[in-house]
Amino acid sequence: MKKVGVMICAIAAAAMSVTVLAQGNWQSQVAAASQDAGVLKQTMKGLSNDDQLSFVKAVNNAIASKPGSATEKADLGVKAFKAALESANADNRAAVIAETFATAPTESLTAINEALSKDLNAAGGDKAKLSNEVMDAVVKRTATSDDAGARQTFAALAFIRNDPSSKDALVAKMDPSTQEIAKNEWIDPALKGNYDPILGASNAEAAPDLANVNSLALPDAATAAILADMMGEVFGGEDGTLSAQGNIGLQARAVVVSADNPAAGKFGTTVVEDGENGKVVFDPSHKRGGSAGEPSAPSPHPGPYQNQRP
Repeated sequence: MKKVGVMICAIAAAAMSVTVLAQGNWQSQVAAASQDAGVLKQTMKGLSNDDQLSFVKAVNNAIASKPGSATEKADLGVKAFKAALESANADNRAAVIAETFATAPTESLTAINEALSKDLNAAGGDKAKLSNEVMDAVVKRTATSDDAGARQTFAALAFIRNDPSSKDALVAKMDPSTQEIAKNEWIDPALKGNYDPILGASNAEAAPDLANVNSLALPDAATAAILADMMGEVFGGEDGTLSAQGNIGLQARAVVVSADNPAAGKFGTTVVEDGENGKVVFDPSHKRGGSAGEPSAPSPHPGPYQNQRP
């Protein structure tokens, strides 16, 4: 009986040491992950859901405390958000989005909400269920935040840009004390690029210069694939050239829009390099894919970003 007891204690101690080691590992990577999305992705893998959320919060706090301009921090914030979502456990993705909107610097959410909106647009699909899931998670996570209404509004903006008819339903989910001001004073100016009303009401720092947040230039194939997967959609062409599963592991490097691409200069047609399949083209407004040299036809509904810089 004593031997059994000793063995149980030894197993428990070993399990505890592994847990402490894992926690120590992610804590030691916070500074590097706040600067390098690759480190963030690698560290997130294998963490429990709770540790993933703690890690995202710690990285956001580290970004907020860095020296540098609001624009530089917003760029890091967008990269961290995408990396965290792409490497989150499948059942933890909505919570990771909520953690970002709860803990990133409020002024950085000007960039993060636009990045999420572009990737949602690229993902295609019916966003109603996902918007409800994400908003419920954001509202719950930010309930005790001093600027809960502003943070919830930023999350809603990402979906409203893709579906203006969702505005009333999403506002109805927000903190009751800010629903009216969000609906009548914050959302419409923000949709036109004016974040002063919402940031002024939340006592945030000055807004970043979004034109110089490089990570906002184009949607990200890997993030869009994750969002499509969250909606139960297959991302890419009907032939499966770009599938959600295939893109989860895709190392989507710089998006390439080249002179030999007939759609060059038009926002929304993206060439993504896939190590096994070569270059593939997708149109983020319509989930149609093609092989290199046969780009998707220009969409008749190019979405809300057609006039933004490539």
